[in-house]
Amino acid sequence: MKKFIRIITIIIAFSLLSITLTGCFRITPNQRRTQDALDAQNRAQIAVTEAEYNAVRIQLDADAQLYYVQLEAERILLKAEAEAEVIRARGIADAMYIIQEYINEDYLVHFWIRTLGEHEGLIYVATEMGLPIFPGFAADSLNTTSAPIIEEDLEE
Repeated sequence: MKKFIRIITIIIAFSLLSITLTGCFRITPNQRRTQDALDAQNRAQIAVTEAEYNAVRIQLDADAQLYYVQLEAERILLKAEAEAEVIRARGIADAMYIIQEYINEDYLVHFWIRTLGEHEGLIYVATEMGLPIFPGFAADSLNTTSAPIIEEDLEE
């Protein structure tokens, strides 16, 4: 019988303990509304954070694409400038070839005589050095070691 009373006592103690614990963890409707409001607020904050993350990611993607396009445009521009330099260099090389091959002393004399004929009133007088004499041109001015003639010096 003592065993039976001990078992009954244990059963009653566990029953009371479970009833007490169940009452402690029971959520009232007011607590449930508060918890639902907090959950909704947390979900809204998560949605805002995700939207901000997506906006930043989209902006970074757009910036990266813009940077890539700018680099590509700069590469195309540099390539076009390099091609233009090559064309310019070929033109200079062709001109140098023409000058070396076709422009000789006879051609230059012919060009000089033809140019003299185009300027009326210009008289060419051949000199020892082959230089023309123009009005106001002094033979002393060919000497680069002498000082230039100044009108004030002549008056003295």
